Amino acid sequence: MFMRIKCPYCKERIKKGAVRCKHCHSSIGNGNTANNNNDESIKYLQNGFNKISAECDVIESKIRAQTGFVFIRHQYSNDELIEAARKIESFVEKMNDDIEEWDAARKLNQQVKLQFNKKANEVYQRLESLHWAIEQRIPTWWEKVCTVFKNIISKLFPFISFKLINGNKTPKEIAA
Repeated sequence: MFMRIKCPYCKERIKKGAVRCKHCHSSIGNGNTANNNNDESIKYLQNGFNKISAECDVIESKIRAQTGFVFIRHQYSNDELIEAARKIESFVEKMNDDIEEWDAARKLNQQVKLQFNKKANEVYQRLESLHWAIEQRIPTWWEKVCTVFKNIISKLFPFISFKLINGNKTPKEIAA
């Protein structure tokens, strides 16, 4: 029976002396500097995508979060949730810029770049499903009542700012 280790790229089990991973076909080196650079970039990708996954989990929980006892409403607005998803998108774009910079400096194995592209596509698919969940989120009955009330007030008194009523703006900001 052969000793098995994990591939540094795809984390699948391979033979200890393997030169190439049978799962992802990555070259398994013997500790040279190019391999050390790839190991660092792999750790960077793993840490980055682990953080992204955790943030996506947080957004999923925020989509379902509600507050109140009788007057129940969503704890986070759609705008807040979409902004959180945009931050994740910008983080993936920053990681892509880093990958391209390392590739241009020839400090990157092609397998690492392929792994990044695969993970980035998975993140974009997850973000797409999060955007869909945000759009499909059904307002609570209290939010529906508040929306109707705001529409009536805005028709009767068009000069009243709802940002002032909601506490989002101060009277000084409105006067300015």
